[in-house]
Amino acid sequence: MVSDSIYFIQKNARWNFFINSSNAAFYTLAMSFASIITLLPLYIDKLGGTNFQIGLIPAIAFLGYQIPGLFTANYIESLSNKLAFVKKITPMERIPFYILTISTLYVDILPSQISICIVLFCLIMITFVSGAITPAWLAYIIKVIPPVKLGSYFSMGSGIGGLMGIGASLMVTYILKTKPFPENFKWIFFYASIAVTLSWLCTLLGREPPVASVHEKRSPWQYFSSLPEVLRQDRNFFFYILMRNFLCLGSMATTFFTVYGIRRLNMPDQYAGIFTICLLASQSFFFFLWGYIGDKFSHKLVICLGAFALTLSSFIAILFPTIVSLYFVYACMGMYYSSQGSSGLAIVNIWAPEGKYPTYISLTNGLTAISAFIAPLIGGKIADSIGFYPLFWLAGGLSLIGFILMMTLVKESRSKKIVET
Repeated sequence: MVSDSIYFIQKNARWNFFINSSNAAFYTLAMSFASIITLLPLYIDKLGGTNFQIGLIPAIAFLGYQIPGLFTANYIESLSNKLAFVKKITPMERIPFYILTISTLYVDILPSQISICIVLFCLIMITFVSGAITPAWLAYIIKVIPPVKLGSYFSMGSGIGGLMGIGASLMVTYILKTKPFPENFKWIFFYASIAVTLSWLCTLLGREPPVASVHEKRSPWQYFSSLPEVLRQDRNFFFYILMRNFLCLGSMATTFFTVYGIRRLNMPDQYAGIFTICLLASQSFFFFLWGYIGDKFSHKLVICLGAFALTLSSFIAILFPTIVSLYFVYACMGMYYSSQGSSGLAIVNIWAPEGKYPTYISLTNGLTAISAFIAPLIGGKIADSIGFYPLFWLAGGLSLIGFILMMTLVKESRSKKIVET
């Protein structure tokens, strides 16, 4: 049975690499049309939202992407076929894109706060469903993609998606410039809906052998009570999570760079699309570069460089308060996000015992959720009360601590395997 599954995986390796990279590419394209960094903040700003409500966008996104996996990982580890679980749940993640599109037709009729609530509800649906299926999706990926190609896989789909996203951002820039609000966002969200539909079709075409799980499902109490032991025994993994928390806190400024440019630097609205292009171009380039460096040399090096870039993004905004400097800010953000999306996922597989990758990923996400949730909310309060520059100073300092922790305390070599309980 094992030899049959190995043969199945090898036979379908190229297909799975292609179709799953395409899946990631189309999803990345969709999120270019519905960017939580540039476009959703602008949309809520146009609806009359406050900085606090704008800060809810990344807060909800981080919480949704990170928390639900803690509650699904135990069940997922017991499944012989992870992809089947993903296929059942994925439509719930994609439908909200269409709801978001339809809601733009009624912006002139509905009170602005209702429209804002619809946006936030759709974001909750998208991110929380995605967070619930992420352990299953990644467990499926590491089953069908060779470990030495993981960095390349994570980089390829997102990198190609970023390149397509550049074209999408050019469209967004044109739409924002030529069409009035809210018609411009109607078309932007519609194109996002098309892209996530194509991504979903790619999900249906994946191929996974039904290999028996090496873990039996335990009761929720048994499972959650075993999690602290993972951190106690794997100190390297513990320091990695600590480092991630500081980077999450250090990212509190990222949502506000576009709003800062519009409110303080008198930047025209269409620059939101231009900066999305800059962000995606940087992400795409560095995704390809990080995939090569991570697989060939060091995933730790990639993560360190990304953390340093996040630190630079805040300090550049402080020291050079011009629209031109924001291009470099978004380029640094692209370096950071691509390092996390490539090596941030691959390095965890180095440490995780066999079959425990869903638990390690859900812990990585879940134990940074509070920091990721409160960071933009605190950022919004700071921006409202004392201004953008104190926000950028605090974000830069926290990012710098994360960079130092990654450099000094986290080891990339395979840690001692945890005795499974």
